[in-house]
Amino acid sequence: MVEVNKAAGLHQAILSEVSKVVIGKEEIKESLLIALVAGGHVLIEGPPGSAKTTLANTFARVFGGTFKRVQLTLI
Repeated sequence: MVEVNKAAGLHQAILSEVSKVVIGKEEIKESLLIALVAGGHVLIEGPPGSAKTTLANTFARVFGGTFKRVQLTLI
C-alpha cells in the first residue's frame, strides 16, 4: 500500500508542477503521464495558440528531459 501512496503522491506532484505553467488541459496532462509511464508516444493536436508546445516543453522540464519540436502543417 505504501508504494501505491508514493505513486499517487508522485502523480499529483507532477500534475501540480505542470499546472503551474499550463492551466487546464487536464485530459492531455493525464495522457502524457500515462504515455511516460508506459514508454509510449503522444501526438498533441490542436489549433494554433492552444499551448501545445508549452505543455510538451513543461513536461520535459519537470522530468529533466529534453524537448524537441516537430512541426507538421497540413494544407
